[in-house]
Amino acid sequence: MKLLTKLYGTVGTLAFIGMTVAGSGYWYLQSIGGELSTATDQTAVRLDHGNAALGRVWEMIAADRGMFVSMSLKDMTTFEARVQQWDSRAHSAHNKTAKARGQAPSRPSRLADHGEPVLAGRNAGKNVFPLDDQFREF
Repeated sequence: MKLLTKLYGTVGTLAFIGMTVAGSGYWYLQSIGGELSTATDQTAVRLDHGNAALGRVWEMIAADRGMFVSMSLKDMTTFEARVQQWDSRAHSAHNKTAKARGQAPSRPSRLADHGEPVLAGRNAGKNVFPLDDQFREF
C-alpha cells in the first residue's frame, strides 16, 4: 500500500469519527434541551408559585401583627381593615399553593356557601384562646 493511500484512509477515518461525534453531540444537546425546557416550563413555575405563596404568608403575619396593634389601641376601623387584608392574603396564598401543587386554584367562595363552617370553627376555638373574650369587650 502506498503512503498516500494510508494518509487518505487515516484522514477519512478521522473525518468520519469527527462527524459521528458531532452528530451524537447534536442529538445529545437536543435531548438535554427537551429536559431543560421541561424543567424551566414546569418546575420553575411551581417554585415561583411557592415563593409567591410564602410572600403571602408573611403578609398574613404582618396583618396579624396589625390586628394585635389595632386591638391594643382599641381602633376598630383599622382592625377591620387588617381582617380584610388577612382574608385576602389567605385566599391568595391558598391559590398560589394550589398552583404550586399543580391543582386548579379555588374561586372566591360566597359567605352563604362557606362562611357558616368558618364561623363555627372560630367560635369553637374561643375555649382554646382565653384572650378572645377580652377582645370581644372592645
